[in-house]
Amino acid sequence: MGKIKQILEKYIEISNNYCFNCWLCRICPACYITALNPNGIMDEQAKLQKCKVIKKFYERAFMFIIKLTEEEKIHIFDSLKLQNGEKDV
Repeated sequence: MGKIKQILEKYIEISNNYCFNCWLCRICPACYITALNPNGIMDEQAKLQKCKVIKKFYERAFMFIIKLTEEEKIHIFDSLKLQNGEKDV
């Protein structure tokens, strides 16, 4: 149990340094696995590298949504409603 606690404490330390002031923190999909390097060791640089990738993905997604016309947005959201089984589209 001590090893697990050490891993989580290290992850919390890394997250405290970077995540809480990040613009994406409320919707970020990253978990402690993003802070593991290829050898399975908690690594600040590994987390930061994966954070860059995640942020770039969301930046592009948000820019795509912003550039949509109102008609395109309505069409996409109506399609999502249908996929979720909502009848009143």
